[in-house]
Amino acid sequence: MTLKTTKWDVTEYLDNEEDIAEYLNAVIELDDPALLQAAIGDVAKAQGMTKIAKDAGLGRESIYKSLSAIHPEKFNFKMNYLNCCIQTGKYKEGLDIAQTLAKLNPKSTDIQKKLAYLFRLTKRPQSAIEVLEKLLKRGKIDFEICYNLAISFINTGD
Repeated sequence: MTLKTTKWDVTEYLDNEEDIAEYLNAVIELDDPALLQAAIGDVAKAQGMTKIAKDAGLGRESIYKSLSAIHPEKFNFKMNYLNCCIQTGKYKEGLDIAQTLAKLNPKSTDIQKKLAYLFRLTKRPQSAIEVLEKLLKRGKIDFEICYNLAISFINTGD
């Protein structure tokens, strides 16, 4: 007996604001920039690119361009470059990249930990503490977070 499948397209089910919000929130929780980019594209497709462009007062080309702004290859390149900056002691340059990546993917624990680490290494312990405390409020706790938090508090002199 042959298994028959049919094509499933999520855009057929994204027909109201509530479903769209649930879909995007579920994807954001997975902490995967490539998947998030695809999900935003799904929403745009479901609502119609022409409608979105018109509502935003932009051309379709601008919408397509902005959707490719967080292309996974660019994101992965920046992550790799960030790791190289840390390994080679280019902390200020790494901090700039980490801040950019944190804006693109604010729920990424890994990026937030690197950001806090770089704040600490660039003599900004209070900024490191703020980032680490946000992670703790989100229920993220591990040795690296606790260690960086403790060192950051020591570095503030309080």
